[in-house]
Amino acid sequence: MHTDVPDPDPAFRDWAARRGFTVHAHRFASELDLTHFDPAAFEPQRQAAQAQGVTFTDLSGTDLSGTDLNSADGTTLDRYLNFVADRLTETPDLAGHPRWPLTQVREILRLDHDPRPDWLVLALGPDGEWLGTTAMIRFRSLPFAYNELTALHPQARGRGLALPLKLQVIERARREGFTTMRTNNHSLNAPMLAVNRRLGFVQQAGRFEMHRPLP
Repeated sequence: MHTDVPDPDPAFRDWAARRGFTVHAHRFASELDLTHFDPAAFEPQRQAAQAQGVTFTDLSGTDLSGTDLNSADGTTLDRYLNFVADRLTETPDLAGHPRWPLTQVREILRLDHDPRPDWLVLALGPDGEWLGTTAMIRFRSLPFAYNELTALHPQARGRGLALPLKLQVIERARREGFTTMRTNNHSLNAPMLAVNRRLGFVQQAGRFEMHRPLP
């Protein structure tokens, strides 16, 4: 059995705990004020990535609409969707769960509704290897840019690349005129939480997922 309780009011959590529920996960959104963001403050992180031979690109040369794809674009798109699917299995939320089908990955990236290939960013190594990605989407009814994920290949972790990678979508959001960026977090994703805090993301109220064993 499981239940979700809001984190601002500990009474809800206490109520669930008295009934045998324990915390399984804590999820919350974080927001970044883009109007006061200073990219110059993170120039050392940019230069450190550059010193490793890392470059950043996006999928703006690829047609992501799902129609009229030539063979080269189709190969790139398929590779990207598989890259994201693999990275999702490494997140605290989805570790141990079945790998998402590519149609589901397309859905979270809104490729069939509002495709923005220029918002799908890759970090490339000196030999062109894919080191990581960050993806931004928008919901037309909401006033913020949403950072769907930022993820590195396991072999690229520990090199300080997540922050300069995330800067790529922050810059794109500011160019589009967004004043706020939002992302969702899992409390066990300590490395990404540290990156978000350093960039200035502010934690919002969230929810505890609490579980109780079946009798």
